Amino acid sequence: MKAKSGLLKNAAIICAFSLACRGSGMLFRLYLSNRIGSEGIGLYQLVLSIYSLFASFATAGIGISVSKIAAEELEGGGGTKGAEKALKTASRLALSLGVLSMLSLLALSSPFSKLLLGDSRTLLPLRILSLSMPFMAMSSSIKGYFIASRRVMIPASSQLFEELCKIGLNMVIISFFLSSTTDIGKLCIGITTGLACGEVFSFFYVYSFWFFGKRYRFNKGESRFCSLKRITEVALPNAAGSWLTNGLHTAENLLIPYCFALYGGSEAKALSDFGLIRGMVIPVLFFPFAFLSALISILIPEISRLNTFSDKTARDMKMQKTLRVTFIFGIAAGGIFFFFPEEISRAFYHSAESARAFRLLAAVTPFMYIETITDGLLKGIGQQAYTMRITLYNCVLRITAIFLFIPSTGAEGYLWLLIVSNTFSFIMCLSRILKVSCVRIGFIRFFLTPLVCAASSGLVSRMAVHLLNSDAPMVSAAAGCIVFTAVYFVMFLTVNKIGSRKNI
Repeated sequence: MKAKSGLLKNAAIICAFSLACRGSGMLFRLYLSNRIGSEGIGLYQLVLSIYSLFASFATAGIGISVSKIAAEELEGGGGTKGAEKALKTASRLALSLGVLSMLSLLALSSPFSKLLLGDSRTLLPLRILSLSMPFMAMSSSIKGYFIASRRVMIPASSQLFEELCKIGLNMVIISFFLSSTTDIGKLCIGITTGLACGEVFSFFYVYSFWFFGKRYRFNKGESRFCSLKRITEVALPNAAGSWLTNGLHTAENLLIPYCFALYGGSEAKALSDFGLIRGMVIPVLFFPFAFLSALISILIPEISRLNTFSDKTARDMKMQKTLRVTFIFGIAAGGIFFFFPEEISRAFYHSAESARAFRLLAAVTPFMYIETITDGLLKGIGQQAYTMRITLYNCVLRITAIFLFIPSTGAEGYLWLLIVSNTFSFIMCLSRILKVSCVRIGFIRFFLTPLVCAASSGLVSRMAVHLLNSDAPMVSAAAGCIVFTAVYFVMFLTVNKIGSRKNI
């Protein structure tokens, strides 16, 4: 009972901080979209594509390995001493990989900006971001240690601290030093400077908690490190999957603007469409996921504990409950975006330009959420190799489709490709969960009931917004979301209670 209450407490802490991070990040993205436009967002996304690829080399699954191994040590008798050894070994590896990634990006930034990205404005932003990689890698290992020891307040608060630092620095740079310029290249330099500094500050934040906190004090001559092989055995499968995934995602992100331009229009228009979908619509779609991201953060250590000690029944019960919550919440989020695409588009970006993208992708939003959660579940029970294969298949499918079809279909075709791709990942990951565990998905309880409640709530909330008849998009969007959410959960809880009585 105590472990369960601790788990819920940790989930609530991470959820609160995740919401604060996403909320502040979303407000900042609105500020950026108004300041640099969709073309600027597109350029920024191109820079982040290369940056995320090298960042995956820097972190290399080390945070997950520390989290898993430290959790096993704390539960299996090694105690704090064993967990500290895992952290120290992983931190050395993280520092080495971070420095190597930084030097590699510095060396390759020029050919990348000229040949791959085809835009000289990306050169300085890439070099600036490369400087943050050693700090990012070290921070990842320390956060993994705190998650394993169930001190989730520290990594959760560090995310908010990092976000606030990035936002504060960027607003100072853009508002004071770049206030008179409209050059999106210069503005992108300012934004990436804030991002890099945020990573550095975040590292010192989490490091201070470890350095000054309660930890094992090693005696002179006592071994302070665990086997490097043990770290790499956990890190490499996750790292390989991350490297492969980020490499393919980078290739995908580079192809999209190129294929959009082939469809028709200037490079600026292609970059604008790319920024609209990848940098403006998809982040808003994933904003509600902050409520579920808490589960992912603590899922792997908790399920690893149960999996390690062969408590398969408790493990599968935890997984089944997690999936049901994800189905319920994901369908609700999808319903909101489906019924209020124009209001949300106008509220966030002051135009209805992205409304169609919101409505189309709303249908697959639940699948996005569920696929992300099932990916975490599979990794928690040692199915990293399978998730890596599915990611590989999905990325190859998307890149092939982008190359073959997007030049003749444009942004509309890419939206449909996202629907197909996410549906494929959802089906494959969920079917694997059902195959390797005793988890069972009830069609009525998991899917049909939430879907009917979402449809009914959508109709009621649409009528409420129509009666409100407000000219302010933010008011209409907020009213629609509030009414939808209230009606949805009241209906669901009522139907669920009746169903429980009748054993449905």
